[in-house]
Amino acid sequence: MDEEEYSSFQASADSIEHVRDPRTHKTITYDAAIKLGLIDGDAKMFHNPVTSERMTLQEAADKGFIKKKV
Repeated sequence: MDEEEYSSFQASADSIEHVRDPRTHKTITYDAAIKLGLIDGDAKMFHNPVTSERMTLQEAADKGFIKKKV
């Protein structure tokens, strides 16, 4: 993924199909992930409440927490 695609993914919630909640391992919507505090919509960061790790949305996708739309 080049830098332009990376920043586009970071900036667009429309590019996320679903999010996997690290606590329950269930898939949820992007909006639900924001409400649960898994995604900081302003900072475009993912928070894993199990490990307290914060990562970019791309890193979260690479680790399987976020499924991108194709």
